[in-house]
Amino acid sequence: MKQKSAEDSATDAPQEETADSSVENAAKDPRIIQAQNDILDEQYMTPAVTYASEDGLSPLGQYIYYDVLVVHGEGDSEEAHSDLSRLNAQRKFFAEKNFSLTLP
Repeated sequence: MKQKSAEDSATDAPQEETADSSVENAAKDPRIIQAQNDILDEQYMTPAVTYASEDGLSPLGQYIYYDVLVVHGEGDSEEAHSDLSRLNAQRKFFAEKNFSLTLP
């Protein structure tokens, strides 16, 4: 593999800036936002609410099912198990018996 020279790196900078601005612009595009929301609903939110409702669970159960789908997906990735900090919020809801996720 050829190592980049300082000259090569300098010519890459405008391309990186263009890519960054393209991503920033896409993030503001209502069509992209709608597509992201559609995927969120189809792959995560609707299944989580459906499964939790079928199991007779509260909004907290829906939240936990959603978390499982988002973090673990349908695959077998062990990487998702490395950061469990989000579970602190779930533990707090349990400890406070806030199964309906009532706002303070």
